[in-house]
Amino acid sequence: TVRCPEYVNSALAAIKKEEDKVLNFLDKETRPMLISSLENVLVSNHAQALTEKEKTGVADMFKDKRQDELKKLFILLSKRQDTLAYIFQKMKPYIEQRGMTVVEDKEVMKDPVLFTTKLIELKREMDSMVDNAFSNHPSFMQARDKAFQTFMNECPFTPTFLAEYVDMLMRTGLKGKQAETENIIGEAFELFKLLKQKDAFTARHQQLYALRLLQNTSISQDAEEMLISKLKIELGAQYVNKLVQMNVDMK
Repeated sequence: TVRCPEYVNSALAAIKKEEDKVLNFLDKETRPMLISSLENVLVSNHAQALTEKEKTGVADMFKDKRQDELKKLFILLSKRQDTLAYIFQKMKPYIEQRGMTVVEDKEVMKDPVLFTTKLIELKREMDSMVDNAFSNHPSFMQARDKAFQTFMNECPFTPTFLAEYVDMLMRTGLKGKQAETENIIGEAFELFKLLKQKDAFTARHQQLYALRLLQNTSISQDAEEMLISKLKIELGAQYVNKLVQMNVDMK
């Protein structure tokens, strides 16, 4: 039985060879029909069986983090866009399983900052995979986000834990990291956008923001304003105006 990566390499080589032939020897009107017929035979007719191969199929590529193989498979199946579902439909449960190991870890759940840090690390890893292996194809970005929404919202503490993480950043976590501030705040905000219970985050965030103002413990006003501007885009002016007014009152 041919392994999935071996078939992918052979199919890509065969398509390239035929494309070169067609380009050199056939007229423009004939080319698309012949290439389409070839892709139908090599891609559409084999896509499902290929991706479901035991030990060498898509599920094992994800499990073993074989991104080079995933990238080549993506390139092959991209020639028939409807077959890409055989990849991203396997990607979503893979990401969900990775995420559930975080939200169901009782030791991690004891520490809001550690919990959120692990989610951010996982998001960073999955973002890199979707970029490097799948060229940030919209279907793969959507599958990634839906997977994160599933396990993040499975845990009722995710919104308040994220607010605690942001509080840590504003008090101590951004110290000496001025150059990285925008990226660090951005990563936390990307998780916020995937929350269903945004009200739980904003309620806790408002409490902690008030404490930082009262105790004068925020180490970066620029970072506070950066986060507020991002929240304004997502939530509108009403919530942000409360934070701004709190700041004005303290001054």
